[in-house]
Amino acid sequence: MEFPVEENHKLAPAVGKDLDDPSHYRRLIGRHIYLTITRPKLSYVVHILCQFIQNPKEEHMDAA
Repeated sequence: MEFPVEENHKLAPAVGKDLDDPSHYRRLIGRHIYLTITRPKLSYVVHILCQFIQNPKEEHMDAA
């Protein structure tokens, strides 16, 4: 099965700059969660990105 994100990603130890407006990231992730209903392949990626919803960095936004 092919995943839309590389294995062993480096998102967890991201130490980049905090986002100026994290609400944009949160809305985007919310939309991704909705898409997992019709596209189950996205579930893994959305799960990873949801882990950073409290304090997203620029790297997380780029990945989203």
